Amino acid sequence: MKSVISHSEDNPEAAEGEVVTNDVRQFYNEQGFLIKTEDVTGESEHFDKTTANYRYDQNNRLEEIRYNIYKETHGRLYHYQENADGSGAILEITYVGKKPKKPNFQEDYIKRVYDKDGQTHL
Repeated sequence: MKSVISHSEDNPEAAEGEVVTNDVRQFYNEQGFLIKTEDVTGESEHFDKTTANYRYDQNNRLEEIRYNIYKETHGRLYHYQENADGSGAILEITYVGKKPKKPNFQEDYIKRVYDKDGQTHL
């Protein structure tokens, strides 16, 4: 597993005189796919940590991102509809709390259509 760490300081949205730091760690598997990020943002003595775990299907397409923020879990699930010519659509649903056992991709989704060259269109 490979990890990449980035660090930044200061933020224009911070209160005057406050320094905001942001540390991001990204973890990749052997195939080079992003599998986890840890984002720690701090202002003075208060720090927030967000963790995101990425899961892929057997075709190496993003299947789920699960976020943990403030001891709460929420996520996004992805479903792919592909055409014979290589075009298709990606359906995305968001959940809060426990992941649905049988997600309903017929309602409440965001649809992104892509052409045969992989260019995404909303």
